[in-house]
Amino acid sequence: MAHGLPVVATPLAAEGMALRDGEHVLLAEDAPAFAQAVLRLHTDAALWQQLADNGRAHVARHFSPEVARPLVRRLLLG
Repeated sequence: MAHGLPVVATPLAAEGMALRDGEHVLLAEDAPAFAQAVLRLHTDAALWQQLADNGRAHVARHFSPEVARPLVRRLLLG
């Protein structure tokens, strides 16, 4: 996601990241749903680009080094 690739993930894999299905990722519960989501991305260029852009922005906003640095400093330095 951080490199601009759209992601298909299980709900468990996405848990705790505040990812929204269809906005940041495609969520799939089982193997058939996972395969269908991958095929959907493969055939829908607009969805591919939307998930790529939104996913990258989400990672930058919540998980980038710039976001993490102050928290790590507080944890380590008190």
